[in-house]
Amino acid sequence: MNRFYFSIAVFTICLLSSAQDSFQVDYNLKYKLNLVSGKTYTEDFILRSKNGNSIFEGVIKMQRDTIAQNFDLGKGSLQGLENLNKSYFYTQISLMDGIYNVQDQIAIKVYEYQEKPKKDWSIISSTEQVLGYNCSKATISYGGRSWTAWFTTEIPIPLGPHKFGGLPGLILKLEDKDQHYVFEATSIIQKDVTIEPFYPYPRKNVNPITRKEFITNRYKANESDVAWSTAFGVINATPIKDPIRRKKANDRYRNHRNYLELK
Repeated sequence: MNRFYFSIAVFTICLLSSAQDSFQVDYNLKYKLNLVSGKTYTEDFILRSKNGNSIFEGVIKMQRDTIAQNFDLGKGSLQGLENLNKSYFYTQISLMDGIYNVQDQIAIKVYEYQEKPKKDWSIISSTEQVLGYNCSKATISYGGRSWTAWFTTEIPIPLGPHKFGGLPGLILKLEDKDQHYVFEATSIIQKDVTIEPFYPYPRKNVNPITRKEFITNRYKANESDVAWSTAFGVINATPIKDPIRRKKANDRYRNHRNYLELK
């Protein structure tokens, strides 16, 4: 047997023997937030799972949260934020007892809402190999997009990136029809992980909201320079005086709205 596939087989046997134990899946995401420029961004995300519960969030977000929390607790400065790569993701998605608890951010405000997982997948007779695993194909519509997932029954754990799960195996690759968002697993590690949502300090700064309200507010905040300044807490915000600069700013806000969840 090929050494690579032998190591996968050994890992899979270990994971299957403790499917309710803890493990971590690393994903890479390639995405296009601005369809006018067509620029492709790339970020790394981590899915941590333990005893059926899980947390999914971006690596840069985790680094940003740690720096901000240490600063709030008087244990450090915010200087480290300048050294982090640019990220457009502020989302933390925790799956606890079958319900998604979602934290996300608009400007400086942190919001939180709950959502039931979608499970109305259509499994299609098609296969592909991802990370050395044999994967089956499934499709679903969510958030204004049509998605295709590649999942492996070799790891029969119903989880995946973002809010996607409920299949008879771990999702190793996920992409929307237009390939504006493409997640692909880069590693699976069996290790002891902590499943505890991170909250800003103090927790009272988290604002409860519905998913529909959050999506509406996010679009509104990126409508213009005035809307964005208002979202940042500026009272009686006024437009940029120079018309050329104002148009450039407003175009930038409005063009950066090809969100993963459109509606």
